Amino acid sequence: MTPDRAFDVVRGLFGACATNLSDGNTEVFAEIALAAATFIESFGAQPLNARSARARVLQVTDGVPEFEGVNRLRAGFSLWCDALSESDPKRRSQLVLGGSLDLGAHEQHHLQGAIAGSMDMGMDQSVDFLSQRLAKEGHAGAELDESATDVLPPWRGASEPSGATS
Repeated sequence: MTPDRAFDVVRGLFGACATNLSDGNTEVFAEIALAAATFIESFGAQPLNARSARARVLQVTDGVPEFEGVNRLRAGFSLWCDALSESDPKRRSQLVLGGSLDLGAHEQHHLQGAIAGSMDMGMDQSVDFLSQRLAKEGHAGAELDESATDVLPPWRGASEPSGATS
């Protein structure tokens, strides 16, 4: 492999990594931004009808993917809605923190596949490239692929369901 070819491969991997992360961020932003804009608009209305504002915000969070059996986007905004009507400062802070943690879990859950896929990208493609090259040259590529798969977990296939490898 020439230095120019190596540079092209690395540039391609970094480009694919950036696109992967960007796509994940775009998906998460689309969900959170709509709920956040609805929250700000609903609770900024005058006169404020807290019950109606809450219902409107939570309606926007319906149908988003769950994490550990919970719609974390809905749970987070629900706690933030509760915080706005809480008079006890300590309890209000706890509600804001709890809501923020749920929103963080929602975001992390959605981005985890993109992050893991981006982190794996160079390693997976390097092993695949080496296996193909050895197979082309008549070496035991399949044996290498098996031994590489044994050595690489948890990195190789981290973005895939448990037990699956590429």
